[in-house]
Amino acid sequence: GVMGSKEFVRVRIGVGPTSFWTGKPKLLSGDALPRYVLGKFTGKERTELTEEILVSVQKAVCEIVREGYVKAMNTYN
Repeated sequence: GVMGSKEFVRVRIGVGPTSFWTGKPKLLSGDALPRYVLGKFTGKERTELTEEILVSVQKAVCEIVREGYVKAMNTYN
């Protein structure tokens, strides 16, 4: 089937961690990084998935279909 093959493009949406004190992006290392990346969204992060982000995702998916995933990755990553 298509799942698990290279015929399937996976689109991931993520929210990066920010510093509690500064609100700036926080770099994670060691075990903290995979725990964060694979963890569930917090309530605040779910709130951040607003219409603006969903519109951006829609544009990215349209670009994948029209121009291919490589161009879309260069535009939206």
